[in-house]
Amino acid sequence: MCDIGNRLKNKGLRVTPQRVAVLSTLLNSKSHPDADQIVRVVRNEHSNISVGTIYHILDNLVQKGIIKKVQTNKNVVRYDAILDTHFHLYSVQDNRIDDYFDEELLMMIKSHFDKKGIRGFELNDISLQLIGDFK
Repeated sequence: MCDIGNRLKNKGLRVTPQRVAVLSTLLNSKSHPDADQIVRVVRNEHSNISVGTIYHILDNLVQKGIIKKVQTNKNVVRYDAILDTHFHLYSVQDNRIDDYFDEELLMMIKSHFDKKGIRGFELNDISLQLIGDFK
């Protein structure tokens, strides 16, 4: 709870039971759930929280940079509470998204953009989704 409360406070949001429930669901998820999956889990434990409130909280958490949206190639929006730069391994076959941390790949991408020196463009973040199948 303390980490969740700090995440919310540090971004200027009040710590409410509804926000804690939504963020906790994301932080405890082993996958990258979509909004409907988050709604099911939250409402299973807190039936008094409306679906609209959950969607509103998700939007606020994204806007404040507390969570990120991850979009699949099927245009399904999923959510990720890990803010450290990482990549996603996406399997179309089973709609699975796994986190992939690779500092060497990250440095290669940054170095490539530094060398290219694209005029008028400053790299702020990297979002890379590798599409394949888990065997």
